[in-house]
Amino acid sequence: MICAGTGVASFRAFVQQRTEQISARRAVATALLILGYRHLEKATLYLAEFGQLEAQGAVQVKRAASKSLDESKGCRDVQYLL
Repeated sequence: MICAGTGVASFRAFVQQRTEQISARRAVATALLILGYRHLEKATLYLAEFGQLEAQGAVQVKRAASKSLDESKGCRDVQYLL
């Protein structure tokens, strides 16, 4: 899943559904969500929730920041994370 800031709510619902499947002991693979932001320090929407979902094994989140490269390991845009 690739999201450049807008449209993250639909991906959030998808990952929440995967969490329910994990709770029901269904075998699901970890999803990959790539998020693009301008500044990671300002990107607080769902940040804590995605951290919890990562800890549960439902999703792996990678982040790219176009204006703060040091925070995203040099990845300016989401295509650099692919």
